[in-house]
This record gives sequence, structure tokens and C-alpha cells, in this order.
Amino acid sequence: MTSRSRRIGLVAAVLIAALGVSLAALGGATAQSPAPLMRHAASMPAGALAYVEAKDLQSLLSAWMASSIRDRYVKSASYRSFRRSRLYLKLADRLADLERGFGVEINDARLAEIAGGASALAVYDPAKLEVLLVTEVASQKALASKLFAQSASFEQRQTAKGQPYFSREVVSDGGRLVQRVAFGYSGDRLWVGTSETLVAEAIDGPGGGGLSVAVNETVRAATDFTVAHDLVVWVDVDRAVRNKYFGLYWIHRNAKELADLQTGLLDIEIAATGVTERRWFVRKTGSEPAGGDDGAGIAALSALAPADAQLVEAKSADAGLGTALAETMFGPDRAAGSMSNVRASRVDNPFEASDSESTGRRPAGGRYRYLDDRFDRDVDDPAAAPVRRVAAATPLVAPLGDRLGVLLQAAAPVRYAVFGSVKLPEGKLFASFERAVVVEMGAPDRFDTAAFEALARDEFARRFLVGGQVSRVSWTDAGGARGLAGALISQGGAYRVAGKYLIVGRDAQQCAAVAARIGSSSASVNVAGGRLTRLAEVRLASAAGPFRRLTGLLDAKDANALDEEIAGEEAEADALRRPVLFFSENLASLLDVVQQVTVVRIATSEEGTMIREVVEYRTGG
Repeated sequence: MTSRSRRIGLVAAVLIAALGVSLAALGGATAQSPAPLMRHAASMPAGALAYVEAKDLQSLLSAWMASSIRDRYVKSASYRSFRRSRLYLKLADRLADLERGFGVEINDARLAEIAGGASALAVYDPAKLEVLLVTEVASQKALASKLFAQSASFEQRQTAKGQPYFSREVVSDGGRLVQRVAFGYSGDRLWVGTSETLVAEAIDGPGGGGLSVAVNETVRAATDFTVAHDLVVWVDVDRAVRNKYFGLYWIHRNAKELADLQTGLLDIEIAATGVTERRWFVRKTGSEPAGGDDGAGIAALSALAPADAQLVEAKSADAGLGTALAETMFGPDRAAGSMSNVRASRVDNPFEASDSESTGRRPAGGRYRYLDDRFDRDVDDPAAAPVRRVAAATPLVAPLGDRLGVLLQAAAPVRYAVFGSVKLPEGKLFASFERAVVVEMGAPDRFDTAAFEALARDEFARRFLVGGQVSRVSWTDAGGARGLAGALISQGGAYRVAGKYLIVGRDAQQCAAVAARIGSSSASVNVAGGRLTRLAEVRLASAAGPFRRLTGLLDAKDANALDEEIAGEEAEADALRRPVLFFSENLASLLDVVQQVTVVRIATSEEGTMIREVVEYRTGG
């Protein structure tokens, strides 16, 4: 591994996030007494964007360094892709400058060398990599570290209260940034920071409560946060979302969804059976959820999922119900246009490949079919960020989802569940996409079956029949359900009303299988506070194989083109130069990294300004 790769190892650990470290520690997980809440926040200067506290950093890092997860990640296609990204190269260059300032390498191995027990890291300015680390460590270990071995080359200074520390000037970012790195030892704690001002203030103890003022405000709002487990993370979401680097590099691109959040708190607990992550998000404005319950209703609905379902989501009835039904019956609406007119990239997309760019050297499928140097260039170009909006043509009829949502209002939907899976056996070329929706109705006697069938019949004719001849489509009874007759393709599905439940699936057999589970299955969920609004489960153990095979088939043409393009080069150069396809290689390799995680379960509840989530990463069977 190159020196640059070793330097960036610490960044890789952060990207895998607490999950990777936590999973690595599973083998040695033991019952421990709870630690005090946010032990070091009061000692950190105010103004941090994010704060991470570990109960025992040395143990976590030791487990991470020895884990197979770390080994799989640094060998993965995802990490290989990250190493070629502009973000990686910028971080690596900046870390190299800081290494020259500190006189030691900055990576996970070096951090493990100086780490003690209770530790914390605060991030202040991402642009300057302005961070502050504190760890409780014995003076003998701190003074024997390679960091203190470099102290003779530092300038020894004193804080305002006369406490000694070491500082040195560092020029980075091609000479555009001058900062002073510093470290010091005081009160059984080692302080290391990329800002001398932060280190000196922390050693003296910041006035006014420091960072704990902001952190404790979130803690008080999270009334059920009573025990800090292995890792605790606090984020000033409002300021983080407005930070320009968040806009450039946050892959989810969901800033609008986060705009109403003020702060967030995450508590991560490691156990022999998996990792539990508890989340609290404080909203700027509060509102009671339209639906929700104590958990029993949503849990009971999710328990109706077939055993082979790979995705299960149960939630309070909301505006997405009609769309969920429409997509289950017919798939996404392509706006009634010819599929030949659908393009991966559009002319109003500023990221579209220009005519001046060579198209022969890259597979077709859109400018960002994979994340290469063009994405890395564009993501740092503020002029490329805005997307020119083109007014959409007014549809002749309202989307089916909207019409179904209106129809169902009479039946007073309470909650609904969506079940999905992809079936693609080994060696087969055709995949089947199975999806079902179950709606729990408060007034099932008011569900208008005739109107429902008419909507589905008309939509089938509009989408799939030349001239939209409705007379060719009819509904018939099939195995206790109602299904479309005369259809030569498996669209439109079937439905069944069983008591207070409306079941919509691909065929009568699927409807019958779900109906058979009513009253015979049970489930429970622990809701710490508020009203449960959503319960989701991703069954990775059963989904990973079909995902790899399906994306591998879809990307086969692009993969072959890339392999041919670099044919003849040396093997090592091939691996470093060849673009990594996002789904079949990048994401698929991450599934391999966390292969011991079999199920991820998310429970969301809401109460006033508080959103609570419990995320369980379950391992084993």
C-alpha cells in the first residue's frame, strides 16, 4: 500500500463510520457499566459542527485494526474508487501537509498508538480540516509516543493560564493556508489539534461551558437519552447543511429534507448480536404526526411480509400511499411517452457530456454512469451546480397515484406496508421484481371496489394497449382475489380485500399468501417515545445475492467496454486506472465489507419537535 494510502487510512475509517468500527468490536463485546453522558463536551471550545465521543477509543481502534472488515474495505472496489476521487486527493494532500507539521503520519495506526480510554473529536471547519482531539491516556504512554518525540522541533508555548503546549506553523493548500498545529498534555488528557487557538483554549477550559451548551440543549430535548454507550455523535445539522462542502460532497443530495432539522444526536451500542444506533433529531418547527401509534399496529402490519421479502416498510398512511399502490400495479409512470424517448441524461442537464468530449472512450448511459474524473471536477465547480429547470408539460390526466390516493380517502386508510424483492437465480438472465402493498383501512366498507377496478383498467389500457381500448381489459375472480384478465403481460396485478385489509400484489397467489398471515403472525417494536410512524427492514442476507447478479448483468456491457479500453496495460495499472461502476462494483463491494450484517431494521417515531429513530444492524442468523 502506498504512503498516500496509509495516510488516508484514517479517512477510510471515518467513511466506513461507526458501523465498521462497531462491527469489528463485536467479537470482544462485553457488558460494561454505562459511562457519563458527553464526558468531554464541556472541555471543547464552542462552535463545532460535529462532535464524536468514544467510551474506550483504544479498544475500538484495536478491534478495527485487527478486523477483517478493515482488510476487506481497503481491498474493495469502493475504496479503490474513493482513492481516485478528487475528495480523496484533496484530503491526502492536506493530510500530507499536516503530517509535515506534526512530524508523524496521520492514520488509524498512529491514532491507535496514542489513543486512551474516553476520547472525543470535534470538527470545526472542514475547509481547513480544523479538528480537535482529546483522549484520556496515561502520561507515560503520551510522552513515549512518536508525537511527543517530535516536541523538540516545536515551539513550546503557554496558555493564558500558564499551561505548556507545543505548536508549529504549517503551510498547506499550495501555500494558500497558513495555520498552527499544536498538542499538549494536561490533567491526564492528551490534546491534539490543527488549530493552536483551539488547543490552548481547551487546555485552559473554555468559558461559558464550551461546546456542552449546544450539546446539552439537544440532550435535554432527547429525554430518553439516559445512557451513553460505545460511541456518541452530535451534529449541528442546521450549520452543517449550509456548509458549502456539505452541498458539494453529500452523496444523498437531500439538503431540502434536512432543512427543518436543528441538531442531531446518535448513540451507538455494540453487542454480541449486532449494533444498535439510536438517533434523535430536533426540528426547528414541531408538529404531531398525522398518524402513528404505540408500535403495535405498524409492527403487526410489517409482520404480514412474506418470509422471502427483501424490503419491508410499514408506515402511517400518508401522501405516498397512492403512489405505492400505482407502482406496485404498473411500475413507475413514464409519463405515457415512448420508452425510446427516455434518456439517461437530458439537454437541460449541465452535467451532460459536451460534444467536445470524447464519447468513444466511455460507455454510453449518461455522464455519471460511473463516478469518474468528470464528476470530481464538476462537484467542485460552483458554476456547474445549479440545474436549469425546464417547465414540465401539464399531463392530460392526473397521475394514477394521485387518483388512487383520492379514491382511498373514503376508506379512511390508517397505515400501509410495502413488501419487495428481486428474484434472480444463479445462472439465469431474467429477473422478477415482486412487490405487494397492504393497506389497513379504518372504514373498509367504504372502499369502492368498482371505482378501483375502473381506474386500474383504464390505466392498463392507457399504458399498454394501442389506442387505449378499455374493452379488451376486464377483471375476473381468481383464487379469492380479483385479477386483470386478457393481459398478455404481468401488469395490473391482483387485489384482495380481507377484513380491514386491502392487499395488492402481482397475482392472486401472492395476495392469498399475505392474507393467510393475517392473525397468525406477530411482531413487536420498542418505541422509546412519541408515535411510531415508520418501521422498515432491509434483509441484506437474502437481497445481496440478487443485487450483485442483477447489477452485474445490467453493467456487463459497460464493464466489458472498460476492460477492453484498458487492455494491454499492466495489471496493477489496470486496477488503478479502470473506472469503478457504481452499482455492480462500488456498492456490491460494500455489501461484501459488512457481510456479517444480515438485517437492518429502522423504527421512526415523532413527537413535537423530536424525531427518534432506532437502527439495528443485526448479525448472524
